[in-house]
Amino acid sequence: MRYLVLLLVTGLCFQASAAPPSQATEPKLSYSQQFQQDYFSALELDDKKDWLQLDSGEVIQGEVEELYQKALLFDSDELGDLTIDMKDIRRLRTAKRYQVNLRGLGVVMGRLMIDQDKVTIIGEHTHYTNKIDLISVYQVAEREADRWQNKAALSANIARGNTNTLEINGKILSERKTALSRTSASYLGVISASNSETTARNHRLTLSHDLYKFHDWFFRPLLADVYHAPLKNIRLQSQLASQVGYIVLEQDEIEWELAVGPSWQRTRFDEVDQGSSSTESSFGVSFSSRLEYDLSRDIEFNHDYQMTLTQRKVGGYQHHNLFNLAIDITDDLDLDIDFIWDYTQYPTADADGISPKKNDYRLAFGIGLDF
Repeated sequence: MRYLVLLLVTGLCFQASAAPPSQATEPKLSYSQQFQQDYFSALELDDKKDWLQLDSGEVIQGEVEELYQKALLFDSDELGDLTIDMKDIRRLRTAKRYQVNLRGLGVVMGRLMIDQDKVTIIGEHTHYTNKIDLISVYQVAEREADRWQNKAALSANIARGNTNTLEINGKILSERKTALSRTSASYLGVISASNSETTARNHRLTLSHDLYKFHDWFFRPLLADVYHAPLKNIRLQSQLASQVGYIVLEQDEIEWELAVGPSWQRTRFDEVDQGSSSTESSFGVSFSSRLEYDLSRDIEFNHDYQMTLTQRKVGGYQHHNLFNLAIDITDDLDLDIDFIWDYTQYPTADADGISPKKNDYRLAFGIGLDF
């Protein structure tokens, strides 16, 4: 019996020693952590596209077009162009390199990463900063042509019969944006004739260059405007100005900016009274306003206003107003409706002593092409 008990005890000990060791228990994730992990793993995000996550948890995939004035313009694959406030973005990842304008550092290039308020730019060197220091972000363009956005519009009115009329209106708008600057150029022109008599021949070319150093303010070192309107007794009117600008509104549907500064204007008249000078110049003050308002997804309203206050000999108070309504026909074609109002407080009389009218109005319907 003693040997039997000893044999049983020995067998039990051997069985216990041969049992496999218990495996360590893996730490369990909280429900919210597990949900977040499963959420991102199920998205199947394309590593060749940009994506962002909102504070609400929603994830949008597409392409970052630009960031300025604390608002991000994002081209969603499914939703189209979206304007998103930076405060509503929890995460952002870009697949391409971008120009990033940072307060106190300048422009750096790299892939942009945002996590809450932390910002990382991964390029030749890695830079770490905060959301508050982001001034602007734009794509790194491989070609100079990729940096420009252009629009051309043309309209014509032709009548034959008892009255023969021909009117042609043309418009070209160009804009070049980088993380540090914006260059704009515009041309407006009209040529019209009735029964072989010229009734309008106006041309206006405007150039401007803006520099961005802060979120709300910008500096416009150059604003140049050239105007030709012989029927208003203006052979060539040239204006140079420098302005300081302020972004009044930057929201999903509306953008509004104002600028003011000193100017110099020189006017060469087409005809003058005998003994009068055909050229006059004056220093003054210039003021600009630019408004863009999306009335709906397919309709956009734009208003450009330029005002100059100079001496009476070159016209006194003058303004140029352009009201534009653009209605999308296709992605690249628009129906453009323009209302143009030019005003000169003191127009100069011609050689016959006849003064042009102070107001000049024009309404034009045309087709616009974005390229």
